[in-house]
Amino acid sequence: MEASASDRIDELNRMVELLANRVSALERLAGIAPAGEPAAGATIPVPGGERSPALLPVLGRCLLGLGGAYLLRALTAAGAVPAWAGVALGILYAVGWMVSSVRFSAEERLVAGFHITTAVLAISPMLWEATVVFHAVHNWVAAGLLAGFSLLGLELAWKRNLGVIAWITVMAGMITAWALLLATRDLAPFTLALLVITAAVEFSACRDHWLGERWPVALFTDLAVLMMSWLATRPAGLPPGYAPVPGQLLFALPAGLLLVYLASMAVRTLRRGLDVRAFEILQLIAALSLLAAAVEWGGGGPLATLALGVFAILAGAGGYVAGFALLRRGARRNFYAYTSLGFALIAAGNLLVLPRVGRAAVWCLLGLAAVWLARRGQPPILRVHGLAFLALAAVETRLTAVVTAIVRPELPSPGEFGLLAPAALVVLWLGYGLLAQRDEAGTRMPAALTAGVAIWGACVVVACYLTHRPGLHVQAGWGGMILTTLLVFAATAAAWLGRRFSRQELAWLLWPTMVAAGYRLLAHDFRSGRPEMLSLELLLFGGALIAIPRIMRDPARAQGS
Repeated sequence: MEASASDRIDELNRMVELLANRVSALERLAGIAPAGEPAAGATIPVPGGERSPALLPVLGRCLLGLGGAYLLRALTAAGAVPAWAGVALGILYAVGWMVSSVRFSAEERLVAGFHITTAVLAISPMLWEATVVFHAVHNWVAAGLLAGFSLLGLELAWKRNLGVIAWITVMAGMITAWALLLATRDLAPFTLALLVITAAVEFSACRDHWLGERWPVALFTDLAVLMMSWLATRPAGLPPGYAPVPGQLLFALPAGLLLVYLASMAVRTLRRGLDVRAFEILQLIAALSLLAAAVEWGGGGPLATLALGVFAILAGAGGYVAGFALLRRGARRNFYAYTSLGFALIAAGNLLVLPRVGRAAVWCLLGLAAVWLARRGQPPILRVHGLAFLALAAVETRLTAVVTAIVRPELPSPGEFGLLAPAALVVLWLGYGLLAQRDEAGTRMPAALTAGVAIWGACVVVACYLTHRPGLHVQAGWGGMILTTLLVFAATAAAWLGRRFSRQELAWLLWPTMVAAGYRLLAHDFRSGRPEMLSLELLLFGGALIAIPRIMRDPARAQGS
């Protein structure tokens, strides 16, 4: 009996312990902690080690929030609440939900996203109906509210570093602004709102916040500015139903867009020492193009064109100055970016400001200066800029058209290019002298191109002056033969000079020049030439073909000659 009683007591103890464990488990599941233990809330693990409150209650609260927003809409639509009061209450209601989203930590970004989405779904449809349907809010007021909503979202996102709040509020503000722009057909206020949001996003980017937002924000704003400039400057006027655009904003908004990105790039690269991004270069070019288009389409007049051109030249010069300052800090990538941007701005500014002769002079001076700096040990990109400036000078002085006369049957008259082409030839020879360096193989190809254009251009210019000079009485058809003869002499001289002074780039020009002379001889001179002149050309051409290999093969003879 004693053993039996002892066994029963042990079994009863096991049953009590089992019941106690089950009760404890049920208490923990119900969220009721026993005395002396901390309360444990029911949590759902989130992938990546993050933990957030149970999603179903959060979703339920958000649906209740949306229900409250629709209740306000219903009361406003029924007239129970004045329209202005309904709008004010809706804004306060959405702001309350927005503020509630920052109560959560960065690890609870999913819950914060639900709350900020509720705020967006409350304010965006409300502003749409209040502006488009009820006409209770003026367009400018609606634009200001949208900009303020996005700016408040960015400010709140900074407190907990919650990028989800920044993304949702900014994208909602952009999309709503575009929707209201199309619905109200009022371009100015909502384009200005987009510009304000863009400035706020760039301010955040200067602090390395949410850099990915810059691409879609820039696209939304660029398209709005482009649409405003195009519609407001149509020859037929604005389409029916569109509100007029104030003349000041037509130019101020593109200028403001350019200033925003100039300031952002300067702060990020010059003040903070960060690397320039491709986005910044592309967006600066886009903003400058939009401003130029607004001035051109809007008929800003000579004064506006002059102001834009001067601004572009000064900004381009500033780009070069900033580039060299960054180079001294060791930021070579930023040097390349700033100087390339400076080249583009100076080129655009000169096209807007200076006349043809002035542009040609500036191209020549800048080309020689850039090549000289590259010769003095500055980065090789300046050599590329110098060649580009010299190419612009050749185009501006019509030297390129002179060079292409080699393949045309008739030579141009000196009046077609005047004194600009000969002056450009002198500059090209100076540029070749700066480019030609025996100890640097990378300069040979640019030097050969420069010398080739100079040699061919000189042959054409001399042939044109000899053919059309008064008093020479050159017979018809002899002008082309003179050019062919000059090309043969130039090819022979290039071969001799290349061997005599160890200029390999001049030797490279030998056979292209001979090919050009042979083309003229076969294609044009045989058709229109006189027998006595043709015989002289053939003797010269054949003699050159015999002499050139000997000159190239025998350096001692080349020096002795």
